[in-house]
Amino acid sequence: VANSIKNAKHSSIYNASLGVFNKNYFITLLAKERESCISSSYQSSLVSLSLFTKTIVPENKKTHAQLIRDMAEILTNALRRSDSIAYYGDGIFLILLRHTNDELAEVAAERFHRLISESIFLEHEADSKNQFILMGIVQLEACLSAEEIIEQSVEAMHSSASTDVSD
Repeated sequence: VANSIKNAKHSSIYNASLGVFNKNYFITLLAKERESCISSSYQSSLVSLSLFTKTIVPENKKTHAQLIRDMAEILTNALRRSDSIAYYGDGIFLILLRHTNDELAEVAAERFHRLISESIFLEHEADSKNQFILMGIVQLEACLSAEEIIEQSVEAMHSSASTDVSD
C-alpha cells in the first residue's frame, strides 16, 4: 500500500496539498516549452523562488509548512494563465513564464517579491526579521536540457543568497 501511494505521488501531475504542479510533470512541461521556444523563436523564462530562513527552530516546522502553503497560494494567484508553477522541494518553487524575456521576468519577480513580502511577512511578523526571499531567473536555452535549466535557475537563486543575505 505504501509503495502504491508513493508511486501515485511520483506519477501525479498535481500536488494537491499546495495546489501546484508536481516536480516531475513540470520538468516535462519545461522540456516541451523549450522545444516550442526553439521552433517558434520566442523567449520564456524560469524563475526559482524560495523563502530563506536564517534559523529554523524545530518547534516552527508547522509554521514553515504553513509559509510554504501561503507562498504557493500567493504565487498561484499572481500568475498569468499561460504561466506554470511547481514545488521543487526544500521550499523552492519553480515558475515558468511563457513568452517572457529577461526584462519582463525581472518585473514579474519583483511583483512576486512584493506580494510575498506584503502578505506573508505581515502575517508572521515575529519571524520576518530572519527571513528573506531568494530568486533566480534564467532564460530557456536550446543547448540545455530541462533539468540543466532548473539547476541553473536554482544555482542563480543560491548565488543571490550569498550576495543579498549578509549578517
